[in-house]
Amino acid sequence: MKLKAVQSLPSIRLAGRVPGDLHADLITYAEYYREVLGEPIELWPLVVQMLRTFMHSDRAFRAWRRHHRRGVATHVDRIRSDGQESG
Repeated sequence: MKLKAVQSLPSIRLAGRVPGDLHADLITYAEYYREVLGEPIELWPLVVQMLRTFMHSDRAFRAWRRHHRRGVATHVDRIRSDGQESG
């Protein structure tokens, strides 16, 4: 299994839609996750972990982010855990 166990972290609210076939695949993957790791998971934390894993494995993105974050606070850095922008 490529995903690690899900971590609980502060979050912001996002909303959107996914195609029906993707939803079905997510449900099936959640069943797979439960079988492999021995714990159930809701779809949204599963999606978050998938996105986290994808972005962490993207070397070009990580290099780009390191280059662009030097000494500069990004918009994301100013987002509070309740989803509102600080200062």
